[in-house]
This record gives sequence, C-alpha cells and structure tokens, in this order.
Amino acid sequence: MKPLRTLSILAIVIVLSFATMGAAYGSESRQTGDHREGLFGTVVAVVDNNIVLDSGAIVGTDSGTRFLVPGVDDADLSEIIPGDRVAIVATENEDGSLLALDVLLIPVDVVDYTHLLGVVTEIEGGLVTLIDDDGHTFVVELPSDIEVNVGDYLTIVTDPNYEDGELKVKDALTIEDVLERFNEDIEHAVGRAQERLRELLEDNGDEHITALLMALDNASEKAQDALHHALDMTYKQLHEDYDDAGLEGPFARVKGFITALEVAEDTGLGSLTVKSRDGSEINLAITEMTKLDDPLEVGDYVRAKYNLDLEAVKVELRTDKVEFEGTVANYSDSELYLVDGSEFVLNGDTEIRGILSEGVEVEVDARPVDGSYVAIRIKVEDEYEDEDGHRRGHRNGGQAWDQPRQIEIKGTITDLSDTSIEVDGLTVLVTPDTEIKGNPMLDSEVKIRAVIQDGTLVAEEIKVKYDEPEKLEFYGTITETSDTEIKVDGLSVLMTPDTEIQGNLTVGAKVKVEAVIQDGSLLALKIRVKSDHAEEIEIEGKITYLSEDSFEVDEFGPILITPDTDVEGVLMLDAYVEVELVTLNGVLTAVEVEVEDEDDYFGDHDEDHVDLDEDQDAPGPNSSGHGAQEPEESKFEGTVASFSDTELVLADGTSFVIGDKTEIEGTLLVDLKVRVEATASEEGLVAIEIDVKEEE
Repeated sequence: MKPLRTLSILAIVIVLSFATMGAAYGSESRQTGDHREGLFGTVVAVVDNNIVLDSGAIVGTDSGTRFLVPGVDDADLSEIIPGDRVAIVATENEDGSLLALDVLLIPVDVVDYTHLLGVVTEIEGGLVTLIDDDGHTFVVELPSDIEVNVGDYLTIVTDPNYEDGELKVKDALTIEDVLERFNEDIEHAVGRAQERLRELLEDNGDEHITALLMALDNASEKAQDALHHALDMTYKQLHEDYDDAGLEGPFARVKGFITALEVAEDTGLGSLTVKSRDGSEINLAITEMTKLDDPLEVGDYVRAKYNLDLEAVKVELRTDKVEFEGTVANYSDSELYLVDGSEFVLNGDTEIRGILSEGVEVEVDARPVDGSYVAIRIKVEDEYEDEDGHRRGHRNGGQAWDQPRQIEIKGTITDLSDTSIEVDGLTVLVTPDTEIKGNPMLDSEVKIRAVIQDGTLVAEEIKVKYDEPEKLEFYGTITETSDTEIKVDGLSVLMTPDTEIQGNLTVGAKVKVEAVIQDGSLLALKIRVKSDHAEEIEIEGKITYLSEDSFEVDEFGPILITPDTDVEGVLMLDAYVEVELVTLNGVLTAVEVEVEDEDDYFGDHDEDHVDLDEDQDAPGPNSSGHGAQEPEESKFEGTVASFSDTELVLADGTSFVIGDKTEIEGTLLVDLKVRVEATASEEGLVAIEIDVKEEE
C-alpha cells in the first residue's frame, strides 16, 4: 500500500499535464504566447495580481487564470499566500512577462492515508466486505454518499489512525470512475497523453477482471453467484469500452515462473503452467491465436494475458523488478526466507540496508532469474509495533528488540591472530564459528558482521574486500559467434553463464561490450546488441528534471525510462550521467543510463580542456562547464511526413529542427525518403544535413 502523499504528487503531475493540454485548446480570446513552461517554488509575495516565487520569477494572473486548491471550490488568488508551495503552468507574453494559466497549491501537511484495493463481495447495511488481490478479506463502512455494488473493484482510501479495528473510509474509487475520467479527457488528450490514458484504461480493466477471478477463487459459496454475475456484466461493459478505445480485451493477467511447458512442433499448440509469487499455479492453453515470445522454456519469468476460457492471448518474457514486503523467517549468506513463504537468492551484488535478523520487517526488491527471485536490495524496516499496536521507530537500529545486538564494521586490518582481528585499532574476537570469506592479511580492507556478547565484539562473518578489475567498454561488429565466445571485429571475447546478453547475438550485429581482463583474456560482463530499428544517440550531462518514468539532461528531453532501460547507479537530480538513447515513434527513449561520480565525471572531462592563449576566444555562454565538446552527429533515415521552413517530421514521428546552417540536398516533398544527419541540443534534434533521395 502506498501513502496518499505519493498519490498527491502523482496527481500534481497529471493535473499539470492536462492543464497544459487544456491551455492549448483554450479560448482564442486570450492573447498569449505559444511558449509554455512549468514553474515550481515557494511564494515569497503576492503583489497586486502577481505571484513572486523564491526563484525570483514573477508570474502575473488575470480573470482567466485557474486556481486549483485542494478542498476549495472556485478558488482565486486570495487563497495563495507567502510560504505556500505552488506549481504554475504559465505562458510568455510578447513583452517577455509570464502569465499564469493554472496555479496549483501543493499541500504541505498531508495526512498519511493508506489505500486498499479489492472486489466487493458482500453489502450489509453500511458495511461492505472486500477481498483483495492476495485473497485477504476486510470490512469497511462506506460514507452514505458512495454507492457500490457486489463485484465493484474499489480503491478504498482510509485513515490509518483508526480505533477498535474500524477503518475510517475517506474516499472510494470504482472502475466506473476511471472510465468516466477516460471518456471526459479522451476528447482533449493527444499523442502520448492519449496513449497513456489507453494504458490506464487497459491496466485498470485487466486488473478488475483479474481481481474478480481471484475473488471467485477465495469467496464463500454465498458470494459465488453474485460474483459470477458481476464478472459477466463487467466483462461486457469493459469489452465495449475497450472497443471504443481501440483496445483488445479485457484479459486477465498473471506474472510468474513457467513451471511446465508443452508446445507441439508441427501445430504450435500446447499449454503452459505459470506459478505466481503467492505460490498459486494456473494452467493456460496455447492456441493458434496465442502470441509467444520465442523461445520460452521452463524457469522463465513471464507475464501472460489470458481470456475467461483460460486461453493464453500473449506470453512475454519479463525481467522487471518485483517488490515484496514481509517478516524474516530465517536467512543465510546466500538465501532469505520470509514468513509468507517467499524465498530469495542472495549474492555479492545484493545490497542490504540495515542489519538482518529473524523477526524484522523487510522490503525486498528482486529480479526473476532461472526460476528464482534474486534479491537486488533488502531494506530493513526502521519501525516496530509497541504493546498498544502502534507503529514506532526501531529502538535498536532496525533489529528485533529481543535479538542479539549486531554491528557492522568496515576498515583496515591493523593486527591479526588466530583468535582475534583488529580493525583500525578495534579488537573483534574470531571463533571456530566465524565465517571467513577471502584471505585476511595486514592492511587488507574488510567488512565484519559482529554481535555483542558480554561486552565483547564477536565476529560472525569476515569478508575481505578486493579491488574490482578495471572494466573495459568497446563497440564493434560480431564476426564470429559460439556458445562460449564471440569475436568482435576479430577480437575474441569469452562468455560465461553470468554474462548479461541483451539482444540476439548474430554475425553482422553491432554490439557494445563491457568486459574485464581475466587470465590474459577478455571476459564479457555484458553484451548489448544495437537496435536495428532506431539510430542511437549518446549524450552526457547533469539531470535537470526527474520523474518516475522520464528525465531531462541539461534541460534536453524529456527522455522516457522503460522497463528495458539499463540503469547503472541511482538516478537523482543533479546527478551526472551518460545516456544512450533512441527515438521510438517520435519519443526519446533511454536504452542505457550510467550514473557517474561527480569527481570522476569532471576528472574524465578535464582531459578534454584546452588551455586558451590570450588571443583565443574564451568559451561562450553556451559552452559546457566541464569542457566544450563537439556534439555527436547521428544519422537517421525515413519518409517525410511533413515539413516547414523550421521543422522536418518523419513518418515514424521523429522531428528535426531546421536552422540557418542546415544543408538540404534536393527538394523536400512529402512521402520522399531522406537521410538526415543531426545533433542533440536543448531544442531537440537539430538537422545538420538533409539528403533527399529522389524517386527513380
């Protein structure tokens, strides 16, 4: 369950998105510029009809400005006072001043509500019984102004500070509410916004069908007939709504590991069994209409869509992260078990935040690999439940109160014997039960997990830190390939089962290789095949905007983040990154993002600095602060969809800025094929040269 604060932030983003689109369709009587921008900040003053932000920006308002204040209908400028946090969508007037189209007051003190999702199974008086996606049953009392029916899939917003087990419901959202919003906004949504709304409809509709089927499996006999009726009615209504939106379905969904798979070679027909994270299994038929990712095998982690006849519609391989919450039952260096039966593999790359012990609450991020969940990150919850049932902060740094006190020590070995080890002057006892990884020696860097026994530190585990080998990166074309080796432009690169391979390794494919030198040979850590359908662009700089699914680099973007984006490091504002991206359907999409340490970033780029003589020009205002570099040129090919004096748009949606320095060879015409050389800039892709291919 996510806190409502998160939903509030998402709501701000969504409201601003639609506010911007709405402004585009606004009254023609409003004389505003074409340029719109979003501003966030704290109000320092409200003077006449102007809002002054802490950034120094002054934004005017008029009778057409819309004020969005939570809990206030028909709000106006009087609701905005110094100290408020606001988000503003503004337009630039001819004189350069800013005029607000929308002003959104961002709540500061938000009650940390929780929300529950489930299917209504029984209604008795004002009490409503629901079953959630995990089969848990809960009862709530809905306000009198909220009408629901058996079979409705609800999001229940509740106050966590309830008494006597009674949930205080603040709001309830049905699938009909989502559909109503879809129908209201579809007329104004364009391009990506319209596609996003279709995704929301499909996600909510498919989740509704899945939840109804889950409820049928877990509901009492008394509720079965009502739920079957609700399923039939819901399916018919959603089918009509999907048709109107140009979607197929609705379908139920399941994610999990393939535990059984049979496919006839001659007909392609068969069946597969998928085991979901809760341990339940579902058997699906593979028909001539089933779309399968090829090849599939037992142990693969997949997402399957299926109809009410349990026929698989689409089965696709997934590598996305899976999130778990629960209580630690037991653990070792290589495994973690939760009380609910969830099992995880731990390895050297698993990040553990806090100290594991039996009985503590944890959040686990894992990736499915070969039929198991491999833990990426384990976060020990820093809270406990007191005698009155209230959640409190941990009293001992994340450990269960009755567990042995543990401590983690990192440092350099300054003394060593058979029974003790001294780390930076601190003595830790070594026993026959101490697990030692590596070969401890004087001056070795170590990490020690120890417990306090009778006032003495006793080592449970000693791990010697080794410097990682230097990682090499290079590009080239595959000239030979086998199960254990590829040759890139004739250079031999070894592969192991641990080598991460993205794409299909075939002779002639262009690849990026990350490797280390081991025993005189190149050992591949990762091999990524270049996409055939889009030209890759490489940019680097500082993240100036970041959301859940997109970001900007030095205000260039937005750049979309997808489940397939390979992110190395933690994305955050002002982080320095190197990005490889492609243009898919007109949208800049990140293929790989590498976060660099600031010192490393400037250190690497200092090599590119040129000492200027006095008679040389100093860098201009648009020069990079870390050494001006020539922008990289990328090449594109496609068919002209439209063009003007300042812009060229290809049929795949890719657009280019045409400037005074753009060279055009030939005559631009719609439907002619062109080859474009362009560079990435804050304005977008700027065409350097456009070569028109005349029709034969």
